[in-house]
Amino acid sequence: MSSRERVHISNLINVTGKLGGSINGVATNGTVTGSADRSTGHVTNVYHGIDRAIGPELSVMHQGLTIVCAHMAVEAGAAKNLNSMAPMQTLQRLVTFTLPSHSMQCLQTVAWTEPNVAVVTMEFSGTLPSCSGESLPIPDVLSEFRQTGPETIQQRATTQATFFDGDPQPLSVDIKYSIDGRIPGSISALQFLENANNTSSYDETTQKITYNTDVRMLESQ
Repeated sequence: MSSRERVHISNLINVTGKLGGSINGVATNGTVTGSADRSTGHVTNVYHGIDRAIGPELSVMHQGLTIVCAHMAVEAGAAKNLNSMAPMQTLQRLVTFTLPSHSMQCLQTVAWTEPNVAVVTMEFSGTLPSCSGESLPIPDVLSEFRQTGPETIQQRATTQATFFDGDPQPLSVDIKYSIDGRIPGSISALQFLENANNTSSYDETTQKITYNTDVRMLESQ
């Protein structure tokens, strides 16, 4: 194996996992597959087996953008690669999505089986507005990361989501990371991370949601 091949393999993070819980009373049992390229920042996540009664709504929420993105090789500040920061340790992420009239949570557990391979479990709860099912543009999302303790990191973002009436609604995203083991060193900087070129679509025939995003690190403060 050439050195170029070894570098390419080390740059790719692969994720598989299971979905559970419910949204709007509809079960979200299914599976998820994902990949993240550390060299380019491109992330693709696919949810499989998503019921038609909730697929369009879940697609609008940009949920897939939050699975692997924070595991990219951002090697500075609180948003740096969480696997490099806490190698082979279990990570929990509690994601809270808040809209003017609805809210949804997703509890994620990420367990690394190899340095670049992770298994994810995701448990949903809450409600979402109805959606037309059309694939709508997703704006760029800017998140800020801050270390809040020896084992915890906070991520926050504000964006928009468009549902059935076609009018964008303000959407706030709050994510709390808990690492099963102490984070090496102390990170004082506030780190910014951008999700750009976002796409999301739900296929009723295959019952799959496909998300794509490009992760970009911005200057820390």
